[in-house]
Amino acid sequence: MSAFTCINCCVKFASADIQRDHYKTDWHRFNLKRRVAELPAVTAEQFQERVLRMRQEKATEEEESQMSFYCNACRKQFGNQKAHDNHLNSKKHKENLLRFEKEHKGENTEITKKSVVPQKPHPALVAAAQGKGRFALQKQQQKEDEEDEYEDVDDEDDGEYEIVEEEETGQIDSDEWEKLPENPLSEKDCLFCTHVSEDMVENLKHMSVAHSFFIPDAEYCTDLEGLLYYLGEKVANYFICLWCNDRGKTFYTLDAVRKHMLDKGHCQMLHEGVALAEYADYYDYSSSYPDHVSIHKFQTMYIKINMQYNTTARRHGCR
Repeated sequence: MSAFTCINCCVKFASADIQRDHYKTDWHRFNLKRRVAELPAVTAEQFQERVLRMRQEKATEEEESQMSFYCNACRKQFGNQKAHDNHLNSKKHKENLLRFEKEHKGENTEITKKSVVPQKPHPALVAAAQGKGRFALQKQQQKEDEEDEYEDVDDEDDGEYEIVEEEETGQIDSDEWEKLPENPLSEKDCLFCTHVSEDMVENLKHMSVAHSFFIPDAEYCTDLEGLLYYLGEKVANYFICLWCNDRGKTFYTLDAVRKHMLDKGHCQMLHEGVALAEYADYYDYSSSYPDHVSIHKFQTMYIKINMQYNTTARRHGCR
């Protein structure tokens, strides 16, 4: 009688190696889960049948997910079998079916048409392949940064090598290099529509009245023109929603991101949490600190404290 057995699967083995290999199989793991659920173990043949059945069901689901169903009676298209079956049981479909059968009486016309829907690649991959979209711009920026690093290394080389590198760089450094596009929006251009104002103040009034846009903590903003330029660069060059801030849907055109901000009411800056650090260069909150004092007052206080300390030290020294 063999001493190597598996209690979960109720099988015996000729050697310890075969037993250890059995413990690594999906069949053994499956029976372990059934034992935890207080269910009886299955044999190897039963487990294999389950695996084949699951594979067939999965293949059927994948095939159905790529199928499109069109109802000729109602002139509607459905993306999956379940939605189509629910439609067939609806009252409206039955009414349209009677009308459709009367109109096409005697004709061999199918009520439902099936067709395979080709899977479309992700739009981000398509845009990157065409050199468009935010990912392509980031790739171009990374390429330029790497080229700048190479130039810095070349400057540290010996003189004889510098001449060669300068010649090669002159050949490569041309107008053929792809660069990030300049910001098409100035401080006079609206961030959310095509309106152009006379100056920055009028532009802020327009965005406030037409789109309810405002500058958060405007009293602490030290570079309003720079902030507007930066916001325009986010919207026009990188197609980023000012409120979603690269956390939501990806856009590939200026019109698309503008439409999103208008439709969703996202015509405002995200100025909280981590986003505060993004706009730190345009704000100065030092005047709002509770212990904020001017440099002159601080110097005066320091001198007084220092004089008092020196006086006290002299007295102790005299004693």
